[in-house]
Amino acid sequence: MGKRIIWILIAVFVSFGGYAQISLSKEKIDYANPKEYIIGGITVSGVKYLDNNVLIMLSGLKVGDKIKVPGETITNAIKKLWKQGMFETIEISYTKIQGDKIFLDIYLVEQPKLSKFSFKNIRKSEADDLREELGIVRGDPVNKNTIMRARNIINAYFVDKGFYFVDTKIQQIKDTISGNNVTLIFDIHKGKKVKIAHFYIDGNEKISDKQLAKHFKESKAKAFYRFWKASKYIEDDFKSDMQLLMDYYNS
Repeated sequence: MGKRIIWILIAVFVSFGGYAQISLSKEKIDYANPKEYIIGGITVSGVKYLDNNVLIMLSGLKVGDKIKVPGETITNAIKKLWKQGMFETIEISYTKIQGDKIFLDIYLVEQPKLSKFSFKNIRKSEADDLREELGIVRGDPVNKNTIMRARNIINAYFVDKGFYFVDTKIQQIKDTISGNNVTLIFDIHKGKKVKIAHFYIDGNEKISDKQLAKHFKESKAKAFYRFWKASKYIEDDFKSDMQLLMDYYNS
């Protein structure tokens, strides 16, 4: 495959983070010398739930148009289809060439849509918080980015509560009743909460460790008599308390 086509494929992949391909036969296409063709026909394959004529319209390709192959027209058609946010795979190839006419096929794999989602192994109050944090609703497309974003939000939520070993598994179950829909199940294992057992302060000669530790507002070491304040370790809280300690020394 010629350098120009390889560059186009990489540009499309990087720009949209999905799978797109321009498939042109080596036997008929001279990649070093683009040739002008007239689009003699356009077909759509792979889709089950969308109207073919609408998809052709969205691509911007029209029968009778003159295009260069290789050229920007096919690349732009892929970009227009990616912008719809409905597909996980896009391929544009030709089925035949007759004289100066080229016949194209647009192969599409639709992204599944969200039917519903649920949580396992967490409390109802946590699930309610996460529903708001995730911001996903019925009908949203489900793809790798959706899954990755959801996992990151869930894990960050529990890390912020001191669960540094949280593990979130996301299961997709095809909805056989609602066509191209899936159900997501977030299986969350929080693990043990990380707690502060003790503070070791080095270099303080004038003030005791105990006196310095009193100036930590949020971070507290575990103690049987301190039942009103958790000893969980939260990184941001600890950084704030370190600043309080510095302010105390500066005073």
